[in-house]
Amino acid sequence: MGIKKFSIGGPAAPPMLADADAIWKLKLKGFTEKEIRIPAPPRHRYNPEFEKNEDDIMAYFEWIEFRLQEEHDDQ
Repeated sequence: MGIKKFSIGGPAAPPMLADADAIWKLKLKGFTEKEIRIPAPPRHRYNPEFEKNEDDIMAYFEWIEFRLQEEHDDQ
């Protein structure tokens, strides 16, 4: 006798249908398909022009802060 797996809300969609559903939802939100370009070699740097965006993201979510454990505290 085999084990049957169930998910809440019924069986999961096959991967291709799940991808199509995700793409459809993104298009409804105004996203469009286009070619992306990844810099080569990749760069890791600070971009001051995005600082306001970072502040907005940090302010949007409710964060729970935990004190560092002693062994992780640099002070």
